[in-house]
Amino acid sequence: SKKKTDRRDSEILVDLLRTGFLPTAHVPSKEGRELRELTRLRDDLVKQGVQCKNRIHRLLERTWTQLPSVTDLFGKTGRAFLNKVNVEPTHRFALDVLLQQLDAIKGLQARLDAKIAGRVKDNPEVDLLLGIDGLSVIGAATLHAEFDNVSRFPNRGAIRSNFGIVPSVRDSADTQRRGHITKQGSGQVRKILVQGSLHFVHGNPKAGRKHAKISKRNKGVAKVAAAADLLNVAYQVLKTRTPYRYADARRQERKRTELRLLAAQG
Repeated sequence: SKKKTDRRDSEILVDLLRTGFLPTAHVPSKEGRELRELTRLRDDLVKQGVQCKNRIHRLLERTWTQLPSVTDLFGKTGRAFLNKVNVEPTHRFALDVLLQQLDAIKGLQARLDAKIAGRVKDNPEVDLLLGIDGLSVIGAATLHAEFDNVSRFPNRGAIRSNFGIVPSVRDSADTQRRGHITKQGSGQVRKILVQGSLHFVHGNPKAGRKHAKISKRNKGVAKVAAAADLLNVAYQVLKTRTPYRYADARRQERKRTELRLLAAQG
């Protein structure tokens, strides 16, 4: 309707409420809101760091600089090269500014990691998530913050739909077409799940077989399917409050140690 008078809008809202079609919104707890602020701020800093690195790469390309054969240009050897590379004075000044900016971002990110770890070091839900392959300390803390209260999702389909890891569907008469995933909800959660999907399938035999089968047709679809399986496992572990079936005890203990060390730094 193009008529947006107050009376008409009120009638529509009342009809939706009466028929049960008025959508509701979840209000996270105070702890959840504060943790979300920290994890989302960290994600923004990571993006800024990537942008800064890309600008450095473009600057070196413009100056026709021959890069050293290193795995990571911003590692120890690569950083020594960047600090001493001989380019024109203007480009050298710009490179120094970008490197200082990158160092500042890394320092702030380390402070945020310590702050986040301090918030979740004694959280039993985060400890359960640490047992799942593919979830780091920050990844587990981020999922805990975005889930807030996992019982608000009635089933695995609901939580996948909330975070946009379900195919879009278009119905027309008797025809149904499925497209790409909807990508609704938190993009930060989807990124964590996709990044950890390969580690997850290596430690889960059932998910590994499924991933290998789908990879023969489309590797991209297989990766997204693995991310959906990782989300399903995280949901099931938190809802039932039971440890992950295929948890590696040594790997989980290393994550716990990392969490304690980060918390101590904060």
